[in-house]
Amino acid sequence: MLQKLQVAISKERLGRYVGAAKGDLKSAIELYELNLRLSQGLYGVLHGYEVTLRNSMHDQLTHYYGQANWYDTAPLEQWHMAQIDEAENKCKSGPVTPGKIIAELSLAFWTGLAAQRYEKNVWVPCLRKAFHNKTANRVDMHRTLQEIQDLRNRVAHHERILGSKGRLYIGLHHRTRHECFIRPELIFNTVCWICADTAAWVQTTARFQECLAILDSEPAKSLQI
Repeated sequence: MLQKLQVAISKERLGRYVGAAKGDLKSAIELYELNLRLSQGLYGVLHGYEVTLRNSMHDQLTHYYGQANWYDTAPLEQWHMAQIDEAENKCKSGPVTPGKIIAELSLAFWTGLAAQRYEKNVWVPCLRKAFHNKTANRVDMHRTLQEIQDLRNRVAHHERILGSKGRLYIGLHHRTRHECFIRPELIFNTVCWICADTAAWVQTTARFQECLAILDSEPAKSLQI
């Protein structure tokens, strides 16, 4: 059975788990299952984060530009405008409303609005206010949003997020190419910066505490992977 699972999952995908388990396939699959449990637990937390982030940014942009279709006025660059066009194309059935378009936009769209190119004309006058409970430095905030986006993408694509010593693996740093790790508290804290009540709701309704318990227990705390 173990060999059939290895074929189904693929040797390449199991490679890091096998290495961490010192070649023992049974232990490697148990680590793979631990990674699956973490991904399941984080899904609800990431859902709460993504919806809260986009709605808070949308509210601030609507207020600043005085219209729900702020994307028709805001100085968006080509990539962001292409995302708006793509979202509009997906809303062919029925009236194309701002609400429908906002729901179609990816997490990368919202994360990108905190990038350096938008600092003077969007971030400073508007989007920094989306984080009501945090004096938000754009550079630090963009890095945080990018790290959570990287984690979300790995969960969505069924990739490894189980890292060494009880941390979440989010891939290689975009510039240094070094491996990067975060703790799940970063997601909760970011939601709290937007709305403390929503953060409390996410904490009680999602499986946030379960994720913490997994990472704080053996074998995760002593794992080298």
